[in-house]
Amino acid sequence: MEIGKRKLGNSNLEVSGIGFGCMGLNFGYGPATNKREAINLIRKAHELGITFFDTAEVYGPYTNEEVVGEALAPIRDEVVIATKFGFNIQDGKMVGLNSQPQHIRKAVEGSLKRLKVDAIDLLYQHRVDPEVPIEEVAGTVKQLITEGKVNHFGLSEASANTIRKAHDVQPVAAVQSEYSLWWREPETKIFPTLEELGIGFVPFSPLGKGFLTGKINENTKFDSTDFRNTVPRFSEENLKINRAMVDLVSEIAMQKDATPAQVAIAWVLAQKPWIVPIPGTTKIALQQESDLPEFRKSSFNSAFGEGWALYAESLGAELGLYTDPYQYMGRLSNEIERAIRLVVDAGMHHKGWTREEAIQYILDNQPMTEEEAIQRIERYMVTPGQAVSYKVGEKKILQLRTQAQEALGDQFDIREFHRIMLEDGCPPLEVLEIKVNQWIENAQREGA
Repeated sequence: MEIGKRKLGNSNLEVSGIGFGCMGLNFGYGPATNKREAINLIRKAHELGITFFDTAEVYGPYTNEEVVGEALAPIRDEVVIATKFGFNIQDGKMVGLNSQPQHIRKAVEGSLKRLKVDAIDLLYQHRVDPEVPIEEVAGTVKQLITEGKVNHFGLSEASANTIRKAHDVQPVAAVQSEYSLWWREPETKIFPTLEELGIGFVPFSPLGKGFLTGKINENTKFDSTDFRNTVPRFSEENLKINRAMVDLVSEIAMQKDATPAQVAIAWVLAQKPWIVPIPGTTKIALQQESDLPEFRKSSFNSAFGEGWALYAESLGAELGLYTDPYQYMGRLSNEIERAIRLVVDAGMHHKGWTREEAIQYILDNQPMTEEEAIQRIERYMVTPGQAVSYKVGEKKILQLRTQAQEALGDQFDIREFHRIMLEDGCPPLEVLEIKVNQWIENAQREGA
């Protein structure tokens, strides 16, 4: 199965569109997966098209690298393996940071042996060590690259300033940090830096450490060895508060005939073309649920649907069919909630409405209370990333319209085009294209 490729920034390091974060197989998320099952899972992931696998010496410690190395040895030339250094490990436990040059070299030698490779494809500093200048760390990795023991350099959880300093010494191929619908802090300073320098981004926990799958709630009990027991976001109180986000993701998933996990990762993929998320799993069924084409389908179908709002706004005056494109769109849509969402999207991001103006518009045009209107505004607020994807949807709709106009000539009816496009409440792209093509074929047949 082909799941697509992405390049991590300007490094020319090409990997599958999503990777596999292997940590949870035997570290951090409760009891370890049976070794044979873990190996089978990694190989199954490769069969499904995944070529990018992420591990670290501290996972286990050491045992995660051993499992990854054994699993991928038969297909070494077909995969990219990333690992990390940066901690002291004593008696099987982390006991502080250590990125001294001699320690980096020792860690690399150990990783090479456990991974059964001649060179590490992507070597991250796991955490920045304040006792060692980042320039010295980058210089050490640069030497290892020259020696043929490492191919690419990465950083994990580093600040924008640290990334710049390291990049000046040895080009950074990728930066790894937590990123998801639930945690978006990297957008503020990290994303602009990565885009400027041409560095890829590898988000871990793109499913919010499992929360965005919809399978965790305030009643969930984790194993005593699961690190989420110590994470404030997973307290009973916070899980209750954040449940609204999962409910929205689940609602969108139902509309797209997808799973919440697919929608959550689709959103991550849609933010930047140089992002490669690395969700983890301990079950083959869950891994298959993370099928990349399904992620893309969920993401871009949403873009095509919401693009209707921008399309209606931009063509309102030209078509002369209505004085208010939003009311026109709402009348044609079979789903009033869908219509409201389109109105809010377009109004706030194309007409520049404030939140209060959007609320007032709904109150003026829909039979509901102010509280209900506010609930809808909160539910349908659009991110900048979504706004961009909606423009993609608008462009595609215009392409379909042009296609129909050119094929039908004088037979083209703009009202029929709109009826087809909105017939099922803005159906997915594949359905829209099929409907338009069928319309063209039927009209041409009748006119022959």
